Amino acid sequence: TCSYDVRLEPGAELWQEYRDWSVNPYLIGPSLKFADGKLYARDKELMALPTGQWCHVEVTAKLGAGADGQYQLTVTPPGGQPQQFSLPCVDAKWNKLTWVGFVSNATSKTAFYLDNVKLQNLTP
Repeated sequence: TCSYDVRLEPGAELWQEYRDWSVNPYLIGPSLKFADGKLYARDKELMALPTGQWCHVEVTAKLGAGADGQYQLTVTPPGGQPQQFSLPCVDAKWNKLTWVGFVSNATSKTAFYLDNVKLQNLTP
């Protein structure tokens, strides 16, 4: 599970992805794009997000033999109710996490902020 708070400024474009670099070519698990005041997964618009305000994001995926090619996404907008999604990984065979990235794809001067970033293995 990876959770974090994110604040997007106007014009911000954040790409957040989970990869397995132990194979070539690498495999991609969950992949999210925050742009134009919206959240996307695999180019599908999931929800609108406010700029200049903090939102909470939580991504949960199974790894190893229990991996099923899916992940759970929960997004809590400021003052709102959590929105939950069950989504397919980019690569259905993804089952190992070797890289977590937060990348700015903006082409103009802007900013996004991250806080309370937590990555944890919740295996019992």
